[in-house]
Amino acid sequence: MRDKHPLFTLDEDDVEFVLQLVLASGSLKDLAERYGVSYPTIRARLDRVIARLQVIIEGRPTDPMAQLLGDLVE
Repeated sequence: MRDKHPLFTLDEDDVEFVLQLVLASGSLKDLAERYGVSYPTIRARLDRVIARLQVIIEGRPTDPMAQLLGDLVE
């Protein structure tokens, strides 16, 4: 079951981001301070992680161009 969980299909950076979010008790403001970036930057990163998880859960193929653009924006 563990190897099939959607969170374990994320790349290392995304898993670390989710871990830090949990350790910050879900506070995007605190997480932005930890990473030394703005709140909107953290919000955008979280939105991308959510979108990746939705694609995984729905079983849709990933869009490599969207992934690349998201990574470049980050």
